[in-house]
Amino acid sequence: MTVFTIRAHKRFAVCRKIRLGKSGRRGVDGLLIELSLDGCRISHASKTDSFALDEPMVLRIAGADPIEGHVRWLREGVVGLRFARPLHNAGLEALIRLCRAEPAITAA
Repeated sequence: MTVFTIRAHKRFAVCRKIRLGKSGRRGVDGLLIELSLDGCRISHASKTDSFALDEPMVLRIAGADPIEGHVRWLREGVVGLRFARPLHNAGLEALIRLCRAEPAITAA
């Protein structure tokens, strides 16, 4: 039997080192591998056993403002994060470019 999952928003493949942690704490390093308007998937995260479902987290990406969210799901070394406030399209596009190390588009 095939199970189909309907997604609320399109997901984009990215690759960027991040830090994920609880507010005011150091956090753990990971790799941001998927990004959408309302959340992301992080792999290679150590110590995910210290996280709990629905726990508030802060996603830190060098070159971007911190993004608040909460743990949506957990698997060994992988975390699904739902953002507290969905990103705007322009913000998502800028974050995708940053995470893919693409140059910013400037007005002519």
